[in-house]
Amino acid sequence: MKIKPLLFALAVVTALPSFAYATKSNGGENGGIGPTDGKNSLSNAFFKDSEEEVLFIDFDAIGDRIVAINILLGTKLMMEDDVRDLPADVIYEINLSILRDGQYTIELVTDQSIKIQKIIVID
Repeated sequence: MKIKPLLFALAVVTALPSFAYATKSNGGENGGIGPTDGKNSLSNAFFKDSEEEVLFIDFDAIGDRIVAINILLGTKLMMEDDVRDLPADVIYEINLSILRDGQYTIELVTDQSIKIQKIIVID
């Protein structure tokens, strides 16, 4: 019967958009990394210490594998770090007290070349 392969192909094609949304969305409250399930959310990924001198990045909360971290001041690259060798569940620390005043972009690059950006202001 040729109806079974046709039904299977139809089921696969209709399911593809839901899989695509699970890996990347066009924004929303969680910064474009897929549905918020309490774990994979940018609101859980970035946090500061009580003195606001250290920015912590929880790689596990991102969901995707982080391969690089860049810090930009405007368009100028101030720091880049290849983090491929770090464990997927590490909490990365950035010492904010060594940065001069300004608006910085913290850019996380995933193994799928997705760039996740967080703006911080130091004054």
